[in-house]
Amino acid sequence: MIELWRGNVNAWECDELGHFNVRFYLARLSEAVANLAEAAGLNPIQRPDASATLILRDIHVRFLAEAHPGAPLYIEGGLLDHDDCTAHAIFVMRHSGTGKPAASFRVLLAHASPQTTTDFPWPQRFHARAETLKVDLPDFAAPRGLTLDGAATAPGLARADEMGLETIGRGRFGQAEMDGFGSMRAEFLLGRVSDSVTNFAAAFPEEWDQHAGGSPGQVASALLECHIRPRAWSRCGDGYVIRSGLKSVSPKVRNIVHWVMEPATGRVWWTMEGVAAPMDLTARKLLDVPAERLSVREAVFTTRPSASIRLTSPVTAGGLSESMSPISLIRRSPRRASRKSSAAWAVDTPAVLRRRASASRSSRRAAISSRRKSRRSTARARAMGHQC
Repeated sequence: MIELWRGNVNAWECDELGHFNVRFYLARLSEAVANLAEAAGLNPIQRPDASATLILRDIHVRFLAEAHPGAPLYIEGGLLDHDDCTAHAIFVMRHSGTGKPAASFRVLLAHASPQTTTDFPWPQRFHARAETLKVDLPDFAAPRGLTLDGAATAPGLARADEMGLETIGRGRFGQAEMDGFGSMRAEFLLGRVSDSVTNFAAAFPEEWDQHAGGSPGQVASALLECHIRPRAWSRCGDGYVIRSGLKSVSPKVRNIVHWVMEPATGRVWWTMEGVAAPMDLTARKLLDVPAERLSVREAVFTTRPSASIRLTSPVTAGGLSESMSPISLIRRSPRRASRKSSAAWAVDTPAVLRRRASASRSSRRAAISSRRKSRRSTARARAMGHQC
């Protein structure tokens, strides 16, 4: 691999977890991609007057080690393979002091027109240079909690409504988020989701509870791995809404799917699946979900009215691909079970789960009390019969 970027973590690039925010990993990746293009013999791909650029069509990221304010970092990378118009590349961000990997990026790059985003063939000089940049995929860059293939799906607003996916973010893309061609920069593929994920109460009740209670934050959600598929590139002023659902949950991690779409038209900007976990900010380690909370989740975790998912740890047993249908914490309402409309499904927030668990305990206590009263009444009647 060749070195493609070197710098450090700025304090203002860190978040509430006290480490490098995920958005800026992609910002540094974009610089590394431009330098790899130059090494492959291409003209500058990010200048506003460029006639060709490299567009990220698929991105798989693994976050391997934290980077704190002031930490020196560098990125190295190379090409895995290429065809007439695209290339798979690998980039590794490392800590400069130790060489320890901080993150890996496996991406699909398309040689495309910056105006139309349409792919077209590489120039002849690229093919010879590309052979000198070939590298192997490091073991630590392979997927761990996700699968990167699978049948295509068709995300959309109507389908999100049907599946009960929560709205966790909404807004507009601004001029400061645009690149030299007037399209959204790649870093905001993660930036906009990162800015909204705290609203996903069903996925992170630990974090939501502390905000609801007004207590100081000791827990925050950390992203361990993600797979992003850009579908279209927004322009300044375009709107977005983020609809999210859970795919699987284990004692430590949750597989989460996000669909980012334009509210007015339903156009899909990008889709993302991530493996995330609640993190104890004091101990600097991942939290375990209490068994009672996990069991309540498992009891209501379904993918369709007629099919349930077997919960496994996405890290140890493999996850589900973003290209498959995402799911949320949803349940069938008994009073609406005969209806076929999507209104028969409702998202279970942590508060709903607690109320349902409390109601279930109350129902069991009432049933036990009723049986005891019945037995006492029967005993008294028998006694009266004997006396007569």
